[in-house]
Amino acid sequence: MKFHKSINFKLTFWYGLVTFISGMIILFVVNFIYVRFVNQTLEDVLPGPIRQRFLTLEHDNRGNYRIRDLLKEIRENDAKQIQKISLFVITGNLLIGITGGYILAKQMLRPIKRINKEISEIEAKNLHRKIPQSGTNDEIDELIGNFNTMTDRLQKSFDVQGEFVANASHELKTPMAVLMTNIETALMNKNIPRDTKEYLETSLGTVYNMNVLLEDLLLLSSLEKYKKSFESVNYLRLIKNLTKNLDSIANKKDIEVKITTPEEKILIKANPTLLNRAISNVVENAIKYSQEQSIIEIQIESNARELITKVIDNGPGIDKKYHKLIFERFFRIDDSRSRKTGGSGLGLAITKEIINLHNGEIKIQENKPMGTIFVITLPKTD
Repeated sequence: MKFHKSINFKLTFWYGLVTFISGMIILFVVNFIYVRFVNQTLEDVLPGPIRQRFLTLEHDNRGNYRIRDLLKEIRENDAKQIQKISLFVITGNLLIGITGGYILAKQMLRPIKRINKEISEIEAKNLHRKIPQSGTNDEIDELIGNFNTMTDRLQKSFDVQGEFVANASHELKTPMAVLMTNIETALMNKNIPRDTKEYLETSLGTVYNMNVLLEDLLLLSSLEKYKKSFESVNYLRLIKNLTKNLDSIANKKDIEVKITTPEEKILIKANPTLLNRAISNVVENAIKYSQEQSIIEIQIESNARELITKVIDNGPGIDKKYHKLIFERFFRIDDSRSRKTGGSGLGLAITKEIINLHNGEIKIQENKPMGTIFVITLPKTD
């Protein structure tokens, strides 16, 4: 957020402006009164007895006119000095007001900045996280309490939704399995007409896709329980095994999958089944959308704390405006193309959830002039 649009700036600006205007009003009033005082005659400002003596002396001694002129000159000079001092005081008052206003606004807004930072770190997967109250029982504490209550209600709603999806997916698996078995049994009959066989094969493909979708939904709704089953995993061996499992898909397009790594053995704390699923989704997508007779690179880099895996393809690429949307559930850039490849729209969403479960991060980099680079960052085992 730009500073000139912040509440801190607005409070400082208005506080300084009010200080400046009030100072200018005081300066105007003081100078107005003093100017009127300067314009008064000497007789008007002298007390009664002294005024009478002065008038008597004035008539007796013409030199008193000179005294009157000198006194007036002194008052005018005093007025100019007062104006200079007033302007200096007002300027200093303005600077003090702006500085004080900024410090005061910063102190007042510090709890709000803390709340804003805490809220930005709260997502659907960690709604149980609470913002600590300061114990002052003021409006900010009341705001924090209301926000924590709201996240509790949201957490309950997400829990109910997750349970419903998990239960519905589980209950639908049995009838789907029965449908697949019945269709496969019917296809084994060599005497069925050709058009009937085509209908059955189409239905079998549809049921199979629905079954994959149910499996994905069931996995998404129950990811948290897998966190308890983390173990020490040889990461390089996991990558080599998953690429072997995808050889059949790559060979159909005559695509070579190359792996480059700086180390022979890298250990991380993970659930091997889930991590295999997450990275396989990325590599499989790279194979699907890459050109035939091309090369897909899996580059593994390691530093003291992190393990960085880059999956580089030479497919059509992903526009920058889709770099975050691509990880949302059921999002497709090209719906017709995705359905031809048999995707459910949950592959990358599952990948992101699994990587997040491992306290990692996945993002997309541009690979000009074509292609996409998926970057997966995972914490290393201490």
